[in-house]
Amino acid sequence: LLLAAAGHADITIHVDANGHDRVNSPVTIELNVPDQITAEQAVAWKGSQVVLNPGNIAVQVEPVAVAGDQAASKVNKVRIHWIEPGLKAGQTKSYQVGISKLAVARPGYAVVDTETTRDLKLGSTLIWRHDSLKHDPAKHTDTYKHFHQVYGFHDDGFITQGVGGKQFPHHRGLYMGWSKTGFNGKNYDTWHCTNGVALKHRSFIPAHETMGQVMARSVATSDWTTGDNTTILTETRTVETWSPVPGLVVLDFHFNLKAAGSDVKLDGDPQHAGFQFRAAGEVGQSKSKYIYPANVEKKGGDVWANCAWVVNQFAIKGNSYAVAHFDHPSNPGTDTKQTVYSTRDYGRFGSFAKVDLKEGSPLNFKYRVLIIDTKAHPENSQEHFQKLYEGWVTPVKVK
Repeated sequence: LLLAAAGHADITIHVDANGHDRVNSPVTIELNVPDQITAEQAVAWKGSQVVLNPGNIAVQVEPVAVAGDQAASKVNKVRIHWIEPGLKAGQTKSYQVGISKLAVARPGYAVVDTETTRDLKLGSTLIWRHDSLKHDPAKHTDTYKHFHQVYGFHDDGFITQGVGGKQFPHHRGLYMGWSKTGFNGKNYDTWHCTNGVALKHRSFIPAHETMGQVMARSVATSDWTTGDNTTILTETRTVETWSPVPGLVVLDFHFNLKAAGSDVKLDGDPQHAGFQFRAAGEVGQSKSKYIYPANVEKKGGDVWANCAWVVNQFAIKGNSYAVAHFDHPSNPGTDTKQTVYSTRDYGRFGSFAKVDLKEGSPLNFKYRVLIIDTKAHPENSQEHFQKLYEGWVTPVKVK
């Protein structure tokens, strides 16, 4: 990012497609304070109608402050978020950042919290629910893990399975766990949460969150505990949400796992470990279909190697959906080619690897989940999803 004139807010952004076609792609960049933007400008822009021109493209400005202090004097960088409408591979665009004189008509994101849930809404439309349940030993089965549910596009309710599912009730929405979690010489099941094991939501972290017209970031912490309430590890879950066009929701999940006093072995099998999605129980009756990458290797049953992503297609109340699950190549286990996918026809699917979590060396996992209304977006070719995956792992270049 280049300052057009010292002391002024005029900034030119040069965006390079970086070898991939881009259509309605989420983009985030950072400016340093005070080198590229003053702290006062960063704070002032947060409450303004900032856009990129040409195109009058809505921009969300996020001042990032030292230790969460939003005072102008403490802001040390600023993030700018927008949806890039279109770039061809090899193309470069230049934008001017400015204050819009024309209102950009777009509702904003906001969360609604209760004691046991967090709902993310875009305007009045529910996008997802974080079931941040408080663990109750007397109601262990209902409260033993926190998870995310996804709401449908047609007021057809949650398209994911929640508490009380009739088939494999431990499958809940978007969730993470390992059926053999080794800790202090014993194995604990953080997948089925047997023998009192629980994944306990602890708190949200407002200082690391942002809500606006373009995207939302929610950050939550939890403790994974044994039956005697000893903490195995702590989890920080960040979910960035984008709705680039009607009928498409982009969910970027980031997990930070930190051992709590002793090394942890994250083990299990492809059907009972990792980060997975479970469709609503209705899908178990109608079945679902999958799309895989071109060079996928079937390892027997429902296990797939050399598999960076899968797409599940299913119907809820007569409405057709596709859910894409992308595993980032930098993920632990994926970086050593150990990760595999498991896919069941009732809509439980996700990626898994056996990994070691060392005390003092946190693990970081990144996933992208696309929720797609296939009536609005019928593209379902292998090539289409491969391009979306490649576009995610190879971001645009910005200066």
